[in-house]
Amino acid sequence: LANVDSATSEAMLKDAVSEGFSVLRFWAFEPLEKNKLKEICDISKELNLKVIPVLADTWGYLQNYKIDDEWYRTGYKKNYLNYVKDITTAFKDRDEIILWELINEPVNNSFSEMYNFAEDASKTIKESDPNHLISIGTIGGIGDKFGDQFSRFNVANFEKLYSIKTLDAISI
Repeated sequence: LANVDSATSEAMLKDAVSEGFSVLRFWAFEPLEKNKLKEICDISKELNLKVIPVLADTWGYLQNYKIDDEWYRTGYKKNYLNYVKDITTAFKDRDEIILWELINEPVNNSFSEMYNFAEDASKTIKESDPNHLISIGTIGGIGDKFGDQFSRFNVANFEKLYSIKTLDAISI
C-alpha cells in the first residue's frame, strides 16, 4: 500500500472498503515518505477507514536494514527510534490511525532484549504521540520461533511482555 503509486494505493483502499473492511494494516517501513502516509490517511479519511501502520519489518522487506539480534540490543537506537518519533509526531492528530505497530513479526533469541526494545520503542512513541494505541506485532500469537521465549505458549513471558505500560493492544 505504501510502496505503490498513488492510483494503486487509492484503488487498494477503495477495494478494502468495498469488501467490508473498516481497518487496514499496512507496512510503513523506513524510509517511508511522510507525503505517502499523508496520502493514505487522506484517502482513508474520505472512506471512513482506519489504518495500522507497521513501522519496521523483521525480514528487512522494503527497508534499508535487516533486523537481527544485534538490532534488538542496540541497533534500533541508530535510525529506527528517530524514524518512529518523526512519523508518530507528524501524524499524532490523524484520526485515521487506530494504532502504531512496532514491528512486523519480531523474532529474537533473547527475551530481555525483546522486552527492552518493546519498552523503549513504545515509550518513545507514546511520548511523541499520546493519541494512538501501540502494539508490538508478534507473529500470529506465536511470537518467536514457534513457541519459545515470548510466545503466548510461554505464559509468564507473554504476560510480562504485554504488561509494558506503554503498550495498549495485544497482537495475537
